[in-house]
Amino acid sequence: MPSWLRALLIAVCVALLLVVGPHPTDARQGPPADPWSYAHVAGDLLVQFRPGSAGASAAVAPSASANFDRYLSAYGVDSAEGGLGPGAFRLHFRNDTDLPAMQQDLRSDPSVAYAEPNYILTMDRTPNDPQYAQQWALPKIGADKAWDLTTGGPIVIAMLDTGISPTHPDLAGRLVPGYDFINNTAQVTDDNGHGTFTAGIAGASGNNGVGVAGMSWGARLMPVKILDQDGRGPVSAFAQGIRFAVDNGAQIVNVSAGIPVPSQTMEAAVSYAISQNVVVVAASGNVADGVQNYPAAYPNVIAVAASTPNDTIADFSSYGSYVWVSAPGVNILSTYYKDGDTYAILSGTSASTPFVSGTIALMMSLQPKAMTPQAVRQILRATAVDILTPGFDPQSGFGRLDTFHAVVLASMPQPTLTGAAVTPTSGKGNEAFVFSAAGFAPNEPVTVWLTLSDGSYRYYRYPSVFADAKGNLQVALGTGDPIPAGTQRVTAYGEQSHQVAATTFAVTQAVNTQAFQRVDPVPETPTRVYFAATGHTLQNGFLAYWKANGGLAVFGFPISEEFTEISPTDGKPYTVQYFERNRFEYHPEFKGTPYEVELGLLGRDLTAGRNFQPAGPPVESTDTRVYFPETQHSLSGDFLIYWENNGGLAIFGYPISEPFMEVNTTDGKVYLVQYFERNRFELHPENQAPYNVLLGLLGTQAAKLKGYLGP
Repeated sequence: MPSWLRALLIAVCVALLLVVGPHPTDARQGPPADPWSYAHVAGDLLVQFRPGSAGASAAVAPSASANFDRYLSAYGVDSAEGGLGPGAFRLHFRNDTDLPAMQQDLRSDPSVAYAEPNYILTMDRTPNDPQYAQQWALPKIGADKAWDLTTGGPIVIAMLDTGISPTHPDLAGRLVPGYDFINNTAQVTDDNGHGTFTAGIAGASGNNGVGVAGMSWGARLMPVKILDQDGRGPVSAFAQGIRFAVDNGAQIVNVSAGIPVPSQTMEAAVSYAISQNVVVVAASGNVADGVQNYPAAYPNVIAVAASTPNDTIADFSSYGSYVWVSAPGVNILSTYYKDGDTYAILSGTSASTPFVSGTIALMMSLQPKAMTPQAVRQILRATAVDILTPGFDPQSGFGRLDTFHAVVLASMPQPTLTGAAVTPTSGKGNEAFVFSAAGFAPNEPVTVWLTLSDGSYRYYRYPSVFADAKGNLQVALGTGDPIPAGTQRVTAYGEQSHQVAATTFAVTQAVNTQAFQRVDPVPETPTRVYFAATGHTLQNGFLAYWKANGGLAVFGFPISEEFTEISPTDGKPYTVQYFERNRFEYHPEFKGTPYEVELGLLGRDLTAGRNFQPAGPPVESTDTRVYFPETQHSLSGDFLIYWENNGGLAIFGYPISEPFMEVNTTDGKVYLVQYFERNRFELHPENQAPYNVLLGLLGTQAAKLKGYLGP
């Protein structure tokens, strides 16, 4: 056995309990691009082997190593490196190897789940000439007031960057052991300065009479070097780095770097971190062209845009539906390393990201177990300050970071109930409510929030709510934004007296069904059509998409008008319209691309909790059967023909079940069906093609389950 392979086997000798593959849903991506047009490591391919193959088995079965050695030699592999996850390897070929052709060869191998370039991440920084400045960002986001509640505890933040100077007077004694995945050494230094800069924003020591103050004075900083002295690093280093951070106790991962192209290796590493309840925060990017930046754009990552002192968005800040919040990112003063320990003023989403990571560290220091990735995202969303359009927008996300109110909400997610009261403003009890409480300081600012039964939050922002001269409080809840059904909790916090009042109340019906009511006929135009069958109109971008992708046969009639709805995929509001068989979702940030209209994952949503057995061992695809490793299901026969002829992956998504017999709730008969991410196929052999395959009315079913339509 070659020495490099022996070392590899030792490094990756772990049980294959978790095999992380590509995300089976359609992460929101911008226009497709040539994957080889982006910077990548010459001679490198990142390869994920399927369970049971020689590549996967070599890590746990020494007898398989010889087969794996021969396998690699047959492909001309010079060296291989593990540490990217079970069954995943960085394979290096001679620099003159035709990598695109080699990638295709490997992809055609049944033992390979995917093969992709080893892209190079770059740090998200827009440098500026250093000049004296105050730390304007800290009072802007309320960090100074948050420190009255906590200055932070020993929460570990992994800084995936260029390293951190251990001798900087504002960082000394605050570091925990890390690793340098550029030079493969446990001795981590910063040969660029960028990592020391971002570390200072997140956790420079405060109130120590030296230099600057960071967000969390008690946080522990883990230097994980994935970028070289030029601020560049391969995806393989990122994947190794994030796994190292998670496995060595990091609770937050800060990534002030990215690439404008998705990587399955990177996504698998991010998914691993999220699965271990580690919060991942990433820079949105510094090119304002609407193209998504990764890892920021992956599901459940908190993507951060850059804001200015005037609460606008920096002109360099990347934007899109993946942005969650914005944070200060212009003329930021922080620790730095350049020929010695110093300070610098820089700009970029790299600076914005550690403000959020530091805020999360403050939140976790109060209730570490309660601050799951989902809870953190919801609190940041609820407390963000609207700085552009009300609600979500692709430039600022849900708004500019408000550290103080995020820490307040995180400090009391389940406060003790008091004598506060909630009364409906109408006899229906489902439109708006008034929350009343006493005992506050006269005329003090009061923060009020709802903790909803689905785990999300709504925040009624300071300073629009004040106690009166007698310390009594009355707040309108749900006006213009109906509260969902269920038992909800409302809490008020006095920002001077620190008085807390809380109670629960029940909402029996909360959905607004107006968009599903029939409308009067309107004249037909080239951009608008009225459907008398359901009494609804279809127009503009939704009409164009409906016509271009199958119309009535694929989507059915519209059963609603356009309205705004929170997406179950990313928790953001979008203009939507329901059809008999699906839901359309409009994304103006992708205008003019195939992604301008996206389809709801109704097949997946409506089968949540059902256990569909996989197809069995991976099989090689043929002309009559296609196997999808993304979901471990296959597609064949009449269902395959219909899928291919009517839009395939873009319209129906991946199969999420094998064909099986199921009762149709409409006619009570049993049919052969198969579920897809966006629909359900039903086989009717009594009909001639193409009507031998009929689509489920999943749009109607989803609307009924949400209460938009009656049973």
